Amino acid sequence: MSKPIVTVVASLAAALVGGWLMLAPFALGYRHAGTAWNHPTEVDFWTGVGVVVLALVALAASLASIRTELRVRGALPQPLRRAERQERKAAARAAKAAALAGQAGAGTGQGAPGGGPGGGPPTSAELRELLAPLVVALLSDLKTTEAETSGQAGNHLSGADPRPAPRTWS
Repeated sequence: MSKPIVTVVASLAAALVGGWLMLAPFALGYRHAGTAWNHPTEVDFWTGVGVVVLALVALAASLASIRTELRVRGALPQPLRRAERQERKAAARAAKAAALAGQAGAGTGQGAPGGGPGGGPPTSAELRELLAPLVVALLSDLKTTEAETSGQAGNHLSGADPRPAPRTWS
């Protein structure tokens, strides 16, 4: 796997060199401002263009090689064939139609129950059961905070810090 990475790095380095070749005539003043390009400017610029194009082709080939290697090792999924894609699309359409039919029947008492292994949104009873401990914990925390701050209600005028004391969690 290190060989394709080396080629990617080399391709990027070649692209930088090509970019420098394209910019050097202007950065180093091969010609005077406002004059036509002289021969060294043209040679450096067009050589840089060629090097950049070759570097980009090598980069694309290296990235394709890395992608293929990752697919062989199982890190990327294999590309689907046309028939497999069509089968998956048909199955997805059928599942969507079944879900819509289940939602339409839910109002009449028919259809799949929600929140079960068949999927669907959870019922309000399930949500109530799930959220009840959270609500109890929040209410007790709110009462504790109010009790701590009510004892310090008038203390802010006397210069005491009105914020509750920091809690220690055990």
